[in-house]
Amino acid sequence: LIVLLVASLTLPLVPTIVFSFIALLIARLTARFRKTNILNIILLFVVFLGIMYLSFSLNFGEANPLLNQESFMSSIGAYYPPIKWFVGAVDDLNFGYLALLLVTNAAVFTGFIFGVQKLVKSTNQRAMTKVTRKNGKAVVSKQRSLMSSITAKEWKTFFNTPIYALNVGFGPVILFVLAIASIFYADTIKTYLGGEMNIGVSFEIIVLIIVGFVMSMIYSSAVSLSLEGKNFWILKSLPIKPKTIMYGKMLFNIILGLPVAIVSLIIFSYTFDITALTLLCMIVFTTSLSLVVSSLGSIINLFVPKFEYRNPAEVVKQSAAALFGLFGSWIILMLNGFLYWFVTKSLSSDIAILMMSMLNLILFTGMMIFIDRKTESLFIKFEV
Repeated sequence: LIVLLVASLTLPLVPTIVFSFIALLIARLTARFRKTNILNIILLFVVFLGIMYLSFSLNFGEANPLLNQESFMSSIGAYYPPIKWFVGAVDDLNFGYLALLLVTNAAVFTGFIFGVQKLVKSTNQRAMTKVTRKNGKAVVSKQRSLMSSITAKEWKTFFNTPIYALNVGFGPVILFVLAIASIFYADTIKTYLGGEMNIGVSFEIIVLIIVGFVMSMIYSSAVSLSLEGKNFWILKSLPIKPKTIMYGKMLFNIILGLPVAIVSLIIFSYTFDITALTLLCMIVFTTSLSLVVSSLGSIINLFVPKFEYRNPAEVVKQSAAALFGLFGSWIILMLNGFLYWFVTKSLSSDIAILMMSMLNLILFTGMMIFIDRKTESLFIKFEV
């Protein structure tokens, strides 16, 4: 176990270097553009989706795209010695392989840290320069509703913070990509999930599991209040009710994931021949799940905000609110799963899905009552 822990902490160092360098190059390439953050986000998504596509599309002796991943990793191991050293250290307790793994990875990582410093410094300096242009158009004053203004502000924060957009926005993107891909690979998916793997679960439930997992990954409401950072005092001093601010942040979380989820459900229903009635039940469930997950995230962020941070990554990836937001959503999914399992013993799948929706709506109602009554008192206690 000790060898496994040490080796597991060491093996990812080189891949971390590779992707850090790719991210650095992307930041350097986009630093001089006016829409730096948006270009940065697009390129990061292209890189991640490209790697996922290659890992599934390249054939390494397995026709099943799921089992092909194991062959993919084995093929990498044949050309990448550290994987061989890792297996030898853990499986055979070969301490020579363990020492080789530690020394080489640590040396490469240390060399990268010192070697990349000048490039990082110059890249940061380039990023500090703002590119502007003249605009001869007259300024137009627009009036929006309060909720629309809060939501628009959340969109601006989303696109101005690449790490935020990548972590929270990756779920909807990958869900839509999977939905589109299911149209072209429908026969293959049906063959392996229905026949070869014989998992004994209907396609609509598989789709709901995928959609539910993606919805749980959209946790902007759990971190958006923290991302106000040192500017929170400005938000606090505005003549806006605190609960209205939280409603706007919840609405953004819903808009970010629910429309994509509904469109994806419609595509999946076409791919897997799901009936219109079942599709309607699935849409109701997905809507209820989006509501309860968004409200849960807001409550979590009210209790464990993190306004003091040096980098948004500390809030989006490392804060207690982000962790509780993810695990809290998974707990809700587990409760839904237990309810489905219990109800389908005597009733139909559609009724079970509707009962899960009812559970989510009950939880959502209770959370909204809490937000309505407690937000203001919690806002008063916040010190920035």
